[in-house]
Amino acid sequence: MTPAAPLTLRAATPDDAPAFHAVMMAAGMDPRSSWTRTTEAQLHAALSAPGAGGFIALDGTQALGIVGYRPDGHATLTLNKLAVRPEARGRGLGRQLVQAVERVAARGGYARVLLAVSQYNQSVLPLYAHLGYSVNPDARYAFASPLSPAPVVLVKAITGVPDGYTLRAATPDDASVIATQRERMFEDMGAPYGPGHTARFGPWVTDRLRSGTYLGFLIDHAAQAVAGAGLMLLDWPPGHLDAATHRAYLLNVYVQPQHRARGLARALVHAATRETRARGLRVLTLHASDAGRPLYEHLGFEPTNEMRLTLTEDQ
Repeated sequence: MTPAAPLTLRAATPDDAPAFHAVMMAAGMDPRSSWTRTTEAQLHAALSAPGAGGFIALDGTQALGIVGYRPDGHATLTLNKLAVRPEARGRGLGRQLVQAVERVAARGGYARVLLAVSQYNQSVLPLYAHLGYSVNPDARYAFASPLSPAPVVLVKAITGVPDGYTLRAATPDDASVIATQRERMFEDMGAPYGPGHTARFGPWVTDRLRSGTYLGFLIDHAAQAVAGAGLMLLDWPPGHLDAATHRAYLLNVYVQPQHRARGLARALVHAATRETRARGLRVLTLHASDAGRPLYEHLGFEPTNEMRLTLTEDQ
């Protein structure tokens, strides 16, 4: 007997549109749903859209499950076309396909994954709830069919940290950890900074963590903080970039050497960006090290015309 081919999960291409269509038509969706009227041409176009993609679960050469995704702005990745053939259900394929899209969102810096559930398919809501999705009546699904009833929209925040790591908010009890990370950051930059600076910084950051003018983000691994960043909320005059009376300033981004190249710095920057947006602020500034500059540029930060004068005793 020839052994069964292993189940594989791979990225989809526009050429997989016929396989997507076959799985969708076999999924047993209510005939009133616009899902049942989807054509291969529409699927090919959806998989070809800028930033779009998908995944396909295969048993040998047979497609058993599919999922698509498509960006909606810079912060949201929409999940769509999740389907598993009836005979393949109960094997965790739906969960694997959803998690594959979430990994894309994390790598791409999206703050959330959003999906829509048809009014004719409400039985799947518990599955999404189990996977961490919550109904959001204020969210909008940008790709909804105008010929169908308004869908139920669900959202899940994406932290962007890999398995085994936890992103959390810092508290005043973390002041010494933040101070030590700041010292290590300057050491990596080759800047003159030592225990004396750290001793002065500790009480300073403790007071501002308590007042809420310094917001800290830490990533834990094995019960130890291995990465961190801070966000200061500065009094700022309203201007043409932002009418708000505060400006967000990102600082103290640090990852322990043995935990680098795992997306932790990116996750910290995204956490600070989400917090900035949540507070209604439009401008987030920072001072980039040579090592950090490529990441910040990739995430959309741009150089400014800022200048600095360091005063000496004779000035």
